[in-house]
Amino acid sequence: MSPADAFEPLRAALEREGIRYAVGGSWASTAFGEPRFTNDVDVLGEFTEQNIGQFLDGLPDTFYKDVEEALTAIRHGRSFNVIYMPMAFKFDFFPAAAFVIGTEELDRSIYLSDTGLAKEPTPFVTPEDILLAKLFWFRSGGEVSEVQ
Repeated sequence: MSPADAFEPLRAALEREGIRYAVGGSWASTAFGEPRFTNDVDVLGEFTEQNIGQFLDGLPDTFYKDVEEALTAIRHGRSFNVIYMPMAFKFDFFPAAAFVIGTEELDRSIYLSDTGLAKEPTPFVTPEDILLAKLFWFRSGGEVSEVQ
């Protein structure tokens, strides 16, 4: 099994619901040449209270998901996750509306191939937006972080 085995059904559910998304975090950094170890995939998306239930219900039973947790996260502007159980592979979802430049990041996303995550070209957050997101998280954490 590979990360693509986990990502493909998730991608299909996002696209079926018409949810704009882009891969960010360590997968994006690695795709642009700055390798980082990761055990999850960060996905920025236009998640709303109106579309989250349909999206999560559209995922196969091989995914652990909690609709109520996701709704609460969206209401409070924070992330939620879904786990692909056959690999214990986690996806962290970030509602674009919760971040100052979240929608702009989606607007600027670029499609990449051969990232190890998908068979088809997939939208990724740009390198510039990765840096801006890191600065946002660093500031949000009181400018103290071992990770950012």
